[in-house]
Amino acid sequence: MKDLRDIIIDNERADVVTAKTLVKRLGQKLIGRTVMTPQLGDYPGGAAVVIEIAPDPIIAPEISFTVNHPTFGECGVFEYERVRLLS
Repeated sequence: MKDLRDIIIDNERADVVTAKTLVKRLGQKLIGRTVMTPQLGDYPGGAAVVIEIAPDPIIAPEISFTVNHPTFGECGVFEYERVRLLS
């Protein structure tokens, strides 16, 4: 069985949405849930737990939520990034 970090997000799947859309659908209920995130820059992507919604709406409104990645640590997820809810 593959590690969740090895799963690649398929942008053609119906359950893959932008981070902004996921926040609109679930709001605060998203906290504590696991999402599949894409690789971006130094961030490796993969399964990560949502720990905060709109961490800084004034200075960084483009960040929809913050996740805690098992190997990278905390990272903001931009509103345009395509993610998938895992749990």
